[in-house]
Amino acid sequence: MFAPKSQYPIAMIQRLTVLLSCTLGLIACGDRTPAPRNLADLPAARTSWSLAAASTERGLEIFGFQGMGPGLRRSDASLDIFAYSVRDDAWRSVGKFPEEAGRLSTSATLVGRGIWIGGGYTLEQDGTENTMAGDYAFDPQTDTLQPLEGLGARIDDTVAVAWQNRYVLYVGGWMQYNTSQDVQVFDTETALIELTEPIPLALAGHAGALIDNHIVICDGMTATPGPDGKPVFAISNACFLGTLGSTVAELKWESIPPHPGKPRYRMAAAGTRQHGTRVVFAGGAEQPYSYNGKAFDGSALTLSDEVFSFDLEKRQWHQHAALPVPITDVRSLPEANGELFVMGGLRPGGVVSQRAFAFQLSKPRLPE
Repeated sequence: MFAPKSQYPIAMIQRLTVLLSCTLGLIACGDRTPAPRNLADLPAARTSWSLAAASTERGLEIFGFQGMGPGLRRSDASLDIFAYSVRDDAWRSVGKFPEEAGRLSTSATLVGRGIWIGGGYTLEQDGTENTMAGDYAFDPQTDTLQPLEGLGARIDDTVAVAWQNRYVLYVGGWMQYNTSQDVQVFDTETALIELTEPIPLALAGHAGALIDNHIVICDGMTATPGPDGKPVFAISNACFLGTLGSTVAELKWESIPPHPGKPRYRMAAAGTRQHGTRVVFAGGAEQPYSYNGKAFDGSALTLSDEVFSFDLEKRQWHQHAALPVPITDVRSLPEANGELFVMGGLRPGGVVSQRAFAFQLSKPRLPE
């Protein structure tokens, strides 16, 4: 007995299968982007830490500062400094911060030959978060850390970007009791702070990056006073484009459309020239959450594996192939050799990750 013939030719079925796969986003048609590759595991699981890449005599290294360990408790706040060698795919322990308690949600920014570690918060015995002031200057050539007592930005959960190889701009963030609109400008030559044009909306846990004098900021959370005076947190889908002039005083902000998909909290971001000039975003959570990985509203935390970017030349959003795993609290995506690096972070189920991987940005496509 013969099987009945299909009413469609085999070649047509194959074309329809490929077309359906492209439509569903299961494959990127015409895109030969390599799959993400696994890297050496971190020396210890870390989330809510800060990352910055710098060239040293050991080649390009990605430095990781402080952060939270697997228990997500006050005692798990770390003082460690680790360094990852891109050339050797290996980690080393660099040292520790000279503090009694580790900081969470600091910002690490490469300016000139130094990495500036600013802000962050510590945890009190009762879990209260204490936003810190005082920056550190880290020399990646000598692995030395210089505290700048009483100086720097008092902020955490901010977006920090380097500008003109001299300034660090801290855009919004959490300032002890509330979200902030301030854009604090730290001059690494004079160690002085000034304010410039504020971001249009007070945000914390947002994400963003700078490239070619343009800053793209998205999402995070807002905080408004509730009936009892305590802040009520809400996810934000607002996105803003900041353009810098010849001085920081000339910073101007404008609203841009929300990115594809749902708004996120504590996404990772980077400025890149992969597929043009763009700011790329990845991961994040659908709800604002605390240092212990629990959503403020008590719901189960939902993480994202989505990757999208804002094309600064075309002024439009694009989507890219997803991450291999949902992730949040990575905050930055250091770039090296055409790859973006994901180090640690918080994974589904409240797992503090010890894993690292690198990925190339797939061919951009318009949002579905």
